[in-house]
Amino acid sequence: VTMIIRACNRLSSKKGVIVTLGAGDSYFAPAAQDMVDQTIELCKIVVKRIKEIDDYALKQRFEVASEKLRAEIDQLVKAMVIVMRDAAGLDTHAVAEVERLSIIIDETINEIILVAKLSAKSPFDLSMLEGLDLRDDEDLKDLALRFGNLMNNLMSSIQSGDEKNSIKLYDMVKNMLGDLISMNKLLSERTTDPMLKAKYDAARAEAERVRDEVLPALYD
Repeated sequence: VTMIIRACNRLSSKKGVIVTLGAGDSYFAPAAQDMVDQTIELCKIVVKRIKEIDDYALKQRFEVASEKLRAEIDQLVKAMVIVMRDAAGLDTHAVAEVERLSIIIDETINEIILVAKLSAKSPFDLSMLEGLDLRDDEDLKDLALRFGNLMNNLMSSIQSGDEKNSIKLYDMVKNMLGDLISMNKLLSERTTDPMLKAKYDAARAEAERVRDEVLPALYD
């Protein structure tokens, strides 16, 4: 069950990186491959879990959700290809489609996590999962990539004078900084390696500086 939840969290991170990329970004191809590979890995783990449980209803929910997820990820990649080619940013339909698919994929991932928890063998197993944060250093790297992409998008939007989009991106950047701060704090508290602890603490301090000093200065 924990393997499924961890794989779901990782896929969510990979998807988050993709949807924050701007047109023509050279990182699109490897990021898309990462997301597809993670989808395949998650579905393999789900298939393994299906074989381990007896509840037919849960088996069916797993199968439906995993098939749905594969199709949605494929659609997202195709929609992002259109966005990547639209250097002028004129195809608002493609952007809206990416946003729609992103939300749907989140819902499907949440369904897989829910079914995984319901498939826990005992109430004790389930209680052990509640409140458990399975994110790790790879998730942090994906989050940092997403943050960098969003900051670039925000700066481009401010420079182009798009006030409505800038406000939207500003709020997204601010929220993501909160995620960076909390995840670095989590990983710092979890590790016993003094060098890693120092790295996470420094990253958290930098995220706090950007939140408290850099972001407010953008609108001074």
